Amino acid sequence: PRSTLFPYTTLFRSEKLDDSKYEKIFMTDLSCDLAYIGKIDKLIDHHQSALHFNKYDNCEVKIVHDTGALASGTSLFADFLEQRFTYFIPQRLDNIVNLIRQYDTWEWKEKGIEQANDLNTLFYVLGRERFIECILDNKHKLFDEVDMLLINCENDRKKAYIKEKKNNLYSFYHKDIHFCVVFAEQNTSLLADELKEEYDIIIIITDMSGTLSFRSKEYDVSKIAKLFGGGGHKNASGANSIELYNQTYHIVNLITDKIRSGLDEELEDGNL
Repeated sequence: PRSTLFPYTTLFRSEKLDDSKYEKIFMTDLSCDLAYIGKIDKLIDHHQSALHFNKYDNCEVKIVHDTGALASGTSLFADFLEQRFTYFIPQRLDNIVNLIRQYDTWEWKEKGIEQANDLNTLFYVLGRERFIECILDNKHKLFDEVDMLLINCENDRKKAYIKEKKNNLYSFYHKDIHFCVVFAEQNTSLLADELKEEYDIIIIITDMSGTLSFRSKEYDVSKIAKLFGGGGHKNASGANSIELYNQTYHIVNLITDKIRSGLDEELEDGNL
């Protein structure tokens, strides 16, 4: 059967999910509003803040695999496919699943597994559809020469991007905890990893939709994410803040109103 991948925002946040079109619907690596539980066949997640979903028969949330390895959405879904549908995952794809798990859990950083980071970089450069085609077509080795060229160029770009963001942020103290707030629409994990050496808690505003990312080495940022209606892991959490979304468009409206009220004379005189 053909599988279709949909962004969470398309199906669930905009309430466009028509469950009558599909035989099976699986949600992985995130949780959803309780109103959608009845529409999906299986929810699979690995976030600490989603453990309460385990009380539902069609939900499985595990932070750690039975082997003791930290779980990811990809690795849990691969296990589910093998157990539920007796789907055999070839060794090569099983290795890729493990690299994705290592990147998602940040195990690659602790153990110096650069292949996991390179795989994520290639995914970012190629995009979802081309990445899938590349992985399925490249039967013999993980990366070819063109892949490595793209990865090396992207790594250079990342370094420059992170340096620029580190020079443009806002920091403050609260109860002796050093916070920083930075706007960054990409490479949030790498940026946060750099900033954690200097700040206790990092808050990243990722886009105009009100998406927030919280990171820390020491503190439980899932509690901060809950203040904005989100959740996640102790050291890495996120939220989609309606309040921030509204404030963003308030700023846009201030700009547009200023332009509309301040340029009439210049437009009438043809001086713009």
